[in-house]
This record gives sequence, structure tokens and C-alpha cells, in this order.
Amino acid sequence: MDRIHPDNHLYRAVARFVRGDQGAVSVDWVVLSAAVVVLGVMVVLGVRSVAEQLAAEIDTVTRDATVILSESASGEGEDNDGGAAGGDGP
Repeated sequence: MDRIHPDNHLYRAVARFVRGDQGAVSVDWVVLSAAVVVLGVMVVLGVRSVAEQLAAEIDTVTRDATVILSESASGEGEDNDGGAAGGDGP
């Protein structure tokens, strides 16, 4: 097995990377991003069951609701056309 010689370009590059602290900032961002993702997943999982229950309740209420239209709201039975063109005018 060949030993890696300190004059080797790859050896120097790896040594420079290990000694440098610029990679630590990247690691910090990765850890922070992972924490934000995990927190987001936990919030979604926590809210999901409550949201499903609320949606089911809203569905039940809206399915059981009865809509009643009065004659004035529906426009039936009105003799006055509100001044629209084409009506019997004076």
C-alpha cells in the first residue's frame, strides 16, 4: 500500500480543508436548516388532527344547512323591474 506523501497535492488540499474553519459555517447552516424542517414537520403533525376534526365539523354543518330564499331576494313575484330597459315604461 502506498503511503500518502506530504508533498502530494491531494494531501495538502485535505489538510487545508481539515484545518480551515470555513466548512464549520456550512455545517452550522445544515444543522439549523434540519432543525427548522423538523420543527415544521412537528407543527404540521400536531395541527393535522385538529384541522381534520374542524374540517369534518364544517362539512357536517354545511351539509345539514338549509338555504331559504325569500321572494324579494330571489326576484320572483316582483312587478318592478328596477328601471331596466325593455320593461313597460310610462
